[in-house]
Amino acid sequence: MNTEEGNVLNKAQQAAQDLKTRFSDVSQTAKSKTNEFATHTAARAREVTSEFGHHMKEFGEKIRQKSPHETVRNTTNKVADRLESAGAYLEEKNLDGMLDDVAGVIRRYPLQSLLAGIAIGFFLSRKKRDGV
Repeated sequence: MNTEEGNVLNKAQQAAQDLKTRFSDVSQTAKSKTNEFATHTAARAREVTSEFGHHMKEFGEKIRQKSPHETVRNTTNKVADRLESAGAYLEEKNLDGMLDDVAGVIRRYPLQSLLAGIAIGFFLSRKKRDGV
């Protein structure tokens, strides 16, 4: 092999090494940005869930306070209790806790969960097909 061929080979090897280094740098940057985005998104989702729960609790309290008559008051108190309970759950649990709860229900009721999933899929597909 003459020196000219050797120089071309060295340049090709150097270019390949440079390309590999650049690809590694870009890959690392993309991975870092993806992790940063996922962390930010998860934090924002926790905030939104907690805020939504807080608003549900407040709405339940308002319903309870503004209930007009005694006969309506019993029903509105039940609704308010449910809203406050659901609001407290959303406010206190983070998304991981909710996912754990859902996983627990699926483990306890696997057949019912499967049937519910099939039913939900069926209704969503019909809704999408109908264009609504």
